[in-house]
Amino acid sequence: MRIMRISIKKIYFYLVSLITLLMIIVSSASLIDTALKVTIFKDADKSFFVEPRKPVARDGEITEEPTPVDANELLKNEEKRLKSQRQRSTASSISFLIVSLPVFWYHRRRVKKEKI
Repeated sequence: MRIMRISIKKIYFYLVSLITLLMIIVSSASLIDTALKVTIFKDADKSFFVEPRKPVARDGEITEEPTPVDANELLKNEEKRLKSQRQRSTASSISFLIVSLPVFWYHRRRVKKEKI
């Protein structure tokens, strides 16, 4: 009967491998999500505009009236926001991959090599 030896070193290497593998999966999924939104599902990120309203007092009553807004400016700002958000998401995913791939590779290689 073979007795299984559990050591701190073994737990550490397997745990780091698991965590970095999860980081790789999440980062890859985020990159795929961003790529799909940019290429195929172009309306997935767009939000629908609701005209802002401001409170106005008339005859002692407070009512809400639409505020004058330039629709072209709102669309332009929305496009800037979407572009900025996509760039942040892509940069974050790439940085996670840059960090997690070598760490996973190293720890996984050590586990296989030493049969920890």
